[in-house]
Amino acid sequence: MSLNASTTASQPYVTPGTRIFCSLGSVHVRSLMDNKLPFTVFALDKPKGRLAAKSSLIHKCGQAPTVRIATEIGSFDVGTSLRLLAADQSWIVAGDITPGTCLLSVELINDEGLIFARHPQGLLSLMDLVDCDIDGVRPTVHSPEKGAAFRSLEVQAVQPLGEGPACWVQVDFVDLGSVNLEGGHNFLIWPDGTSFGHGLIAG
Repeated sequence: MSLNASTTASQPYVTPGTRIFCSLGSVHVRSLMDNKLPFTVFALDKPKGRLAAKSSLIHKCGQAPTVRIATEIGSFDVGTSLRLLAADQSWIVAGDITPGTCLLSVELINDEGLIFARHPQGLLSLMDLVDCDIDGVRPTVHSPEKGAAFRSLEVQAVQPLGEGPACWVQVDFVDLGSVNLEGGHNFLIWPDGTSFGHGLIAG
């Protein structure tokens, strides 16, 4: 499936330089696109009350305006129509973000090489989430750890980057018209190549 280049600017899209956090870690879209195979992202699934693993694909969709959003944890290059989850739990289009906008960030924890997400009952290994949501195995909740899973992150600067290649992340293989951001059709974007720390929720 591909999107018509004439409608790209109104669709939620990322750039080849956007980093998506997936089961392989923090990976550039260009690498996922070159692979041409499904991959697993981690989405905020509000009905489940946690991060959830979702099968996904990348689709090229022409050229469109892009923007760089700078925060205290790093910068994110995205399409201007990509939606990001704000600190007040609303979705805001990247092109409408200004310095001072507060976005919701999610934290992933590195514990001796294993990556965990916080859960109301404790810590969930990301690999356990893949087993649970993709393979249907019940996840193991590890020992509780104090601290919030999410925090507010203030945007420091926004830099228009002009037009560039645009790509659509198809989460759960649903069509654009069936996307439900609240129901888990979203994904994490990351500021650098690490496999822990804080990232943003996009869709």
